[in-house]
Amino acid sequence: MSETPGNEQNVEATPVEETSLEEGPVEAEAAEATGHPAVDAVLSSLERLDDLPVGEHPPIFEEAHEALRSALAQARDGAPGDQPHKH
Repeated sequence: MSETPGNEQNVEATPVEETSLEEGPVEAEAAEATGHPAVDAVLSSLERLDDLPVGEHPPIFEEAHEALRSALAQARDGAPGDQPHKH
């Protein structure tokens, strides 16, 4: 079996920088206020995720999802204090 000139690839190993996941905590930006108290409360509740193991996140997300659905339903139904936006 003979090799055809030009088909050889010269691949040089490129050094890979080692990085550590232990470089320090990642600073999460604080959630910007939306002006809607129910939505702002949900966003604030999500800040506690940083202190919990990932396995404990799903119930927090489920609570947040339900609270947001409720806020949307109230806005849609014209709950007291909520004025629907006119387009």
